Amino acid sequence: MPTEGSKEAQPAIKSEFAEYVKSLGIPVMRVYNGAFTENTPWLTGVDLGKFHLMGNQTAEASFTSWDDVSGK
Repeated sequence: MPTEGSKEAQPAIKSEFAEYVKSLGIPVMRVYNGAFTENTPWLTGVDLGKFHLMGNQTAEASFTSWDDVSGK
């Protein structure tokens, strides 16, 4: 979830911190990952033999593996 310019809750704290670090002249890089695939079976009910989709099934989705971001 992009946090740049956010005005509410935790994303706002991340955005404010990034702006503070930039004001010190330190380069900032933001990395956004999707939902972790390790949570997908629990989240979607795959363990039950089905894949449950909730909400708007036409919305874009992004998934990331823990191994992809942890360097394992």
